Amino acid sequence: MHSKKMLRAISLILCVVLSFGCITVSATATESGKVNGAQAIMATASSQVGTYEGSGGYSKYGAYFGQPYIPWCGAFVSWCARTSGIPESVIPTNLSSTAMCNYFKSQKLYYPAKSWGGSYIPKQGDIVFFTSSNPYNRNPNDLSHVGLVLSATSSYVTCIEGNCPDRVRQINRDYTTYIAGFATPRYEGVELGNTENISTYKAGTYVTDEKMNFRVAPGGDVICLIDAGTTLQITAIEGVWGKTEYQGNTGWLSLEYSTYKPATETPAPEENETPAPSVPTTENAQYRVTEKMNIRESYTQSSRLIGQIPEGTLIEVLEVTDDNWGKVSFGGVTGWISLNWSVKFEPEVDWLVLDISYSQSPKDLDWMQLKNEGVQGVIIRIGGRGSANGRKIYSDQYFLDHYKAAKAAGMYVGVYFFSYALTKAEAIEEANYTLDILKTNNCQLDLPVYIDMEDFGNDKSHLKAGKAVCSMVLDEFCKTVESAGYLAGIYCSSSFAETHVEPSVFDKRSAWIAEWDTDVCCFNGRVDMWQYTENGKLKGASYKDIDMNRLYINYPALINERNFENGNIEKGDLNFDGTVSAADSRLALRFSVELDIPTVLQKKVGDYNGDGVISSIDARDILKKSIAS
Repeated sequence: MHSKKMLRAISLILCVVLSFGCITVSATATESGKVNGAQAIMATASSQVGTYEGSGGYSKYGAYFGQPYIPWCGAFVSWCARTSGIPESVIPTNLSSTAMCNYFKSQKLYYPAKSWGGSYIPKQGDIVFFTSSNPYNRNPNDLSHVGLVLSATSSYVTCIEGNCPDRVRQINRDYTTYIAGFATPRYEGVELGNTENISTYKAGTYVTDEKMNFRVAPGGDVICLIDAGTTLQITAIEGVWGKTEYQGNTGWLSLEYSTYKPATETPAPEENETPAPSVPTTENAQYRVTEKMNIRESYTQSSRLIGQIPEGTLIEVLEVTDDNWGKVSFGGVTGWISLNWSVKFEPEVDWLVLDISYSQSPKDLDWMQLKNEGVQGVIIRIGGRGSANGRKIYSDQYFLDHYKAAKAAGMYVGVYFFSYALTKAEAIEEANYTLDILKTNNCQLDLPVYIDMEDFGNDKSHLKAGKAVCSMVLDEFCKTVESAGYLAGIYCSSSFAETHVEPSVFDKRSAWIAEWDTDVCCFNGRVDMWQYTENGKLKGASYKDIDMNRLYINYPALINERNFENGNIEKGDLNFDGTVSAADSRLALRFSVELDIPTVLQKKVGDYNGDGVISSIDARDILKKSIAS
């Protein structure tokens, strides 16, 4: 039996751990001397948010059970239970989501989600189980993932999940987003066991006490030595290991021989309190938080602080006041933030765009059916570089077939090159190879030219090369493409962008970010196109899975505006294909509606009769020129 002194100590540890996490969850003893087990496990889970897996899929959660390289979502749930002192009788150790689910079903502690006929609203500490993320291949008994419930409303569930896809994350899940059901462990009246494994380290500023090894991963190969007395910013924690940047490299060091230096606490910027705040009105819009923000109980600065939102978070604002406070739900709490340090997310467009490559044969695609299903554009792989056999460049065998078919269906088209470049020369070579194919085949693009940089499989060349090399390669490719008159862009995952790309490389370029199995893209930066799934399914694509994206920038209009300003438009060749044709007539008609053309440019963009507007009369003039030519 725990003494009251021990219970207070457990409560203190959990509160300290969480005060530096995304939210504040504490575990406190009840009058009867019992500790709230649901709060305890969620305090532990919340303290792990932001922890990444190591090289080769290593996780400390799997390692805790002697299996460091397994898919670790189930290990994360079991680890949280064990290190919070939750007994096996409440949450038994199960590293498989299916085995864990079957246990709770056998105890009659499982409830199906709404998608499967259920009506249960989960509560804090429940376990959430997920089906396959492919909406056309879902089965509530075929599980692929598991996590913990932080809070829930009638509309969505806030979860903390491991192996998502390479870290611990806090995510809002719609009830229809692959959720199979929920388990409800019997926490009531539980006495916590051993809690000594809860980490007391936290992100922040540290000073090394002695000369330290700087490693590529926790316990991994040594990159270099860090001198004693060096001040470092630790951004993530794995047990006793801290993640930081040093001399241009990202790596890990043991915090056992470093001293934490708490920063002088400064409140997040907030709106000055007004004597009589306005009555809130419904908003239901997304905002991106540009500074770390305090969440308050009401819409005044003096109101009680109940949580914080990290910088860069994209969040739904439910209501607003005239003095610019917004009501939000985040991290299990609902409250108010100042919107003076947030930017309203207002995309120009919200188009469904596919990306395809040689793996999709032309016979697998019905482009008119895809268009009828709402697809408005496609990014086609134009080529790539191999990681072996001399690292040779190759073209995609189906590129031209896909390009011609998409254009014939009226799709907007862009291209991407799959890069393995590690030097400036290789980056320029890849860009010029792309440009040569476009020029040789007279390809007219409506969307940018992207470089695709990834890390997967056995080759980790870009991961090993580090941020400086990756940023240089991306920049050189884009500069070469831009010098030829094209818009350039970068494709990578959100985690790769955060760890291996300098933010300045994205400046004035299209940021195409991959982040799967989440309701919003939480990348801490600009997102112009979001790849939200690799498991999409459309009737017009007969193969199993397809990459699906949401495009937020009207690149076709932007590209045509650039052409208007830079080209010889007086002759009527609005699409720059070398001829004056009906296609130019359609452009003139379309832009008369969609563009507010400055007077000085009216003649250039097709105001042939000089009446100050671009109309069907001008379009007919272009057609006449086309026929005459």
